[in-house]
Amino acid sequence: MTLTMRPLATLLALTLALPLVQTMAVPAAAAPYCADLVNKDALDKKFKRLAPIHTDDQTGWIFTRDQLPDRFAMKAEAAMLMGQIATEFANRGMPLAIMIAPPRSIVAGQDIVDQTIGQSDAYDVAAATASFNSLITDLQATGAMVPNLADVATGDPDTRAGFYFRRDTHWTPLGADRSARALAATVTAARPALFPDALKTPVAGPSGEMLGERGSLAKVVKSVCDTPLGEESVPLMAHQPVGGDLCGDLATDAPRIALIGTSFSNRYKTDAYRVGDALAEAFGAQIDNFSISGGGMIGPIEAFILAGGLERKDHDLVVWEVPYTESFNTISALRQLLGALKVQEGQVTTLGAITSKTLDLNVQSPAGVTVRPANGDVRKITLELVFNKGGPKKIKLVRKSQIPADQRADLWAASLSGYEDRVLKSVKVSFAPRAAGDAASLEFWTN
Repeated sequence: MTLTMRPLATLLALTLALPLVQTMAVPAAAAPYCADLVNKDALDKKFKRLAPIHTDDQTGWIFTRDQLPDRFAMKAEAAMLMGQIATEFANRGMPLAIMIAPPRSIVAGQDIVDQTIGQSDAYDVAAATASFNSLITDLQATGAMVPNLADVATGDPDTRAGFYFRRDTHWTPLGADRSARALAATVTAARPALFPDALKTPVAGPSGEMLGERGSLAKVVKSVCDTPLGEESVPLMAHQPVGGDLCGDLATDAPRIALIGTSFSNRYKTDAYRVGDALAEAFGAQIDNFSISGGGMIGPIEAFILAGGLERKDHDLVVWEVPYTESFNTISALRQLLGALKVQEGQVTTLGAITSKTLDLNVQSPAGVTVRPANGDVRKITLELVFNKGGPKKIKLVRKSQIPADQRADLWAASLSGYEDRVLKSVKVSFAPRAAGDAASLEFWTN
């Protein structure tokens, strides 16, 4: 995958040649790029998890299986944990805002989805929209500041047509810009004094510079079908400096935002879609981008927390950028994030060196657990907990290899919130890779 930026004049013809899939009638003669894309058994192992892969050679849209979820609403346990996470940020004077890129299926619309899949009853965009709306409502109820970017993306035809690449999973610079502006409006409504210069500039228009995106989904089509697809070219946005250069030369007393997210804010290990510039303009603030491409939903924000990012008080707001393909019902991930926030609180009992065996315990009212592997190459720790009531519980702590070595803490933590009325009777700890985690120290804390 490569990213190129070219003058507007050289790529204008390419841009105009792209079909306006949101505003034109759906072509009747569309077909997939090749039949193997929907046949899981015909795909290489690295692509099987994406199958079926739906494509349309007329509109150019591509949807992999994970691009078509239809259930987003939070379960009760997830809502409880997210409420505590938002409270932890607020208590430290660095409130939490969440910017969730909306489902591509919703933005594309029912007609496009039907044509790309090849049938009209396979995926219900209206039902997916209702469930996504429920997720946003649930997250807003936690105290976090969360705009509904599905409403933003579908609010007018031009935004809808340009919000996403059709052959890549990410938003375009236009999508990033409109999302940043909606986030600024949400935060300003909740905390009007926090960013006094927010939304003082006009809505950004296209600049004279183009961005070329070859696309991760186009790469799959080329590999499976031997069909190379041209890159999608879209304009970068013409962001206006606010009180100086966008991301570094504002007044030293200007508000600062910590942007912590995924490849949406760190594409090709840079901010290819200019999310930081969009936030700087929308908020009238300085932006520090801590996003990590491939770091997962919580990897970058956990690293920020465990490195003391909240204690330093360098920022006025944390913006957590999360793609809709990441689930807020991943309970282990939420427990891992809340554990990182609360790890230094409470009374700690050290049990010393352990191996991957079951340990008999008698921990009264446990609030959290910390594991310190002897070897730093551990990527996954599984805790199998047995309480005096309520049945066994399993927590899977994960760190992606994309998290840089210098950002990996030597400890892992998990919140046991909700289990405080129980007695922890035993725990089994397993590591992956196994050879890297043959011993560790284990600690519990209580409220």
